[in-house]
Amino acid sequence: LIAQTRQRETDEDPARATYREAMGIALQAVIDLLVGRGKYKAMTKLLVWWSSHVSSSETVADAFYAAGKAIERVGSDTEQARSFYLRAIDKYPAHVECTHALETMLTRTGELERLAHITMRQAEALAAGLVDDVAEDPETAGVAWFEQHLLPRSATAVRMATVAARATWLDTALAGLARVERTFLDDLMQTA
Repeated sequence: LIAQTRQRETDEDPARATYREAMGIALQAVIDLLVGRGKYKAMTKLLVWWSSHVSSSETVADAFYAAGKAIERVGSDTEQARSFYLRAIDKYPAHVECTHALETMLTRTGELERLAHITMRQAEALAAGLVDDVAEDPETAGVAWFEQHLLPRSATAVRMATVAARATWLDTALAGLARVERTFLDDLMQTA
């Protein structure tokens, strides 16, 4: 599953979204099972191991958020839920749902100083240019951005802009790949 997840993360296959959704459902089932059995340590180990094999910080953050949410849902251990929420925000500071869940939890428990720290991290990510926006409802914000910036443009113009943007990235990536391949082969030949 890890190998398939890696391949599908970079694959341009149209089924990628469906596959990711299925992986998310499977991971959520494992999380729910471990939470139901109170196996938080095993869940932590699993998610830490799994996260080291997934390249997307947002995907990893989603998994830690799901674990925190599952623990909070059964109401068994708020400290564990908080720990998973903090891990999610560490991986992806702009994770709005996780930030909201953590803010709610910290407000409920009266930990306002910690809450201020979390809010500052989002502001720092925004100021550093790591994220373009932090929104309460990311889906609505994404649709609004699309409607404002892309919808008024012709499909041809958007397609050509995409090709141009990818061309620069592709040139850089291919040059880097060629350099890594040369280094690998040179090092390999020295050991032969």
